[in-house]
Amino acid sequence: MIELVELQRRAKELDERRRSIEDQHQALSDQRGALAKDNRLRQRIGAFAETVIAALDDLNFTDRQKLLRLIIEKVRVTGWDVDIRLRIPLDEPPPTQPPGPSAPKAEADPGHCLAKTVCVPR
Repeated sequence: MIELVELQRRAKELDERRRSIEDQHQALSDQRGALAKDNRLRQRIGAFAETVIAALDDLNFTDRQKLLRLIIEKVRVTGWDVDIRLRIPLDEPPPTQPPGPSAPKAEADPGHCLAKTVCVPR
């Protein structure tokens, strides 16, 4: 037979363990959500890159210039340092099939862009 003190001690340990497991579960759920968001972003960037690569050889000078204006947000030159701020339009969700030359081109929308700064060393 278990004494009352021992039963209370075990119940306290079980409550602490349950709280710890619930905290771990919440942390893992949050991490899973962040990873899923990153994976969706990675897929959208990959889809954009595939669309650009598929159409790049067929672009004339004017279309290439439009593409560069679409992805280059700002260029800052300071002495020998060149700072290029890029943006990748992410308006549309990634297609279910790999994009081909007939895939629609994304329009620039600063509210749905991923920006990255690229520094070119001297």
